[in-house]
Amino acid sequence: MKGKDFLTVAELAELEGVTRQRVHQLIRTYGVKTVKLGNRFMVIPLLELKKIPPAEERERNNGVSIDKR
Repeated sequence: MKGKDFLTVAELAELEGVTRQRVHQLIRTYGVKTVKLGNRFMVIPLLELKKIPPAEERERNNGVSIDKR
């Protein structure tokens, strides 16, 4: 990600191994600020990604175990 200051929702979803819908949920849950480009295109500043804890910590926080088999 050298030289990039933003990620798209799709890029973050692929990076995290989750759906785009889950990324939108994480954005809302953790108050991540986004930048809207046009009517439907949203990017997430890399600095804002620090607000989203790693998947393991998110799982620990809510006590829900996600089986990925």
